[in-house]
Amino acid sequence: MSDFDWVDIGTIQTSVNWNFTADTGANVFRFLHHNPPARGLLQVAQTDGAVWLFEPRTIASDRDAQILLLDNAVAFGGSRRIGLRYANPSSSYPDWSVSVSAVTVELTPMPLDPGFQLLGQISSEVNALAAQQSQIITQLGVIAQVLSTPTPTPTPTPTPAPSAPSANGQTYTASQSGNYGGVIGTYANLTDGDGSTGAQTGGEMPAYIRASYDQPVIVTAIRVGGGVIPAAGTISSNLNGAHVQYSTDESNWVTVWTVTGVTDSGSSQFITYTLPMPITAQYWQLAEKQYVATTELKLM
Repeated sequence: MSDFDWVDIGTIQTSVNWNFTADTGANVFRFLHHNPPARGLLQVAQTDGAVWLFEPRTIASDRDAQILLLDNAVAFGGSRRIGLRYANPSSSYPDWSVSVSAVTVELTPMPLDPGFQLLGQISSEVNALAAQQSQIITQLGVIAQVLSTPTPTPTPTPTPAPSAPSANGQTYTASQSGNYGGVIGTYANLTDGDGSTGAQTGGEMPAYIRASYDQPVIVTAIRVGGGVIPAAGTISSNLNGAHVQYSTDESNWVTVWTVTGVTDSGSSQFITYTLPMPITAQYWQLAEKQYVATTELKLM
């Protein structure tokens, strides 16, 4: 094959949250930027909704186009989606989008370095992108290096049992790293919609407010809340910026949302964040701030 027949699998609007392409079984992907900032980085992930693989390499806005080899892991069972989000959660580039196209390349053992043979196959397609030629050729050198030196694959999240129940109606055990003013959260006072009760940590590190279920549950949305707890004061300043995370083993945590925009009264006192796709996990928490507080931690 002298040229690649790229197939468009979607245009992703960049965001602090994960946004995804359509399902694909391909293994080589081309990323073309539209209205990129001068300096911006995007994280890359692959998921089928249950299993996640987080790519250690990033997509950089100072290159007009990039090509990555992303193996389709056996754990995906045939297809998955490619996701992008800001590497820095404080970034905001509303005009930046990325078109993603894909092709499947059969990689077979060769007597010579397979990286350079694949590089030769790709070269004719690269030359057609005249305005982007120098940037893409630089990236092809990265592909050659990846193919000649195997890239460690991150351990995927174990695939949960398909019989996991919805978080709706399932109670959890609340725990926290410490407390301020004796303010301790329980399942009851973290799911009652009351802006005067909840949980507040005491400044210890690492700080967390955690929900532990008896078994993995399917979560599609998370609700948090501000307000005023008499023994702790206003809550939103210790809630905004906290990371919502999940774990399957209570040791390794994955961030799915950074809380922002919560107030202590009014229409944004309680905010519900809908996940891009359902996630099954047994443990959930608010963490990664010196002080963490919330009047609501409801998983749905």
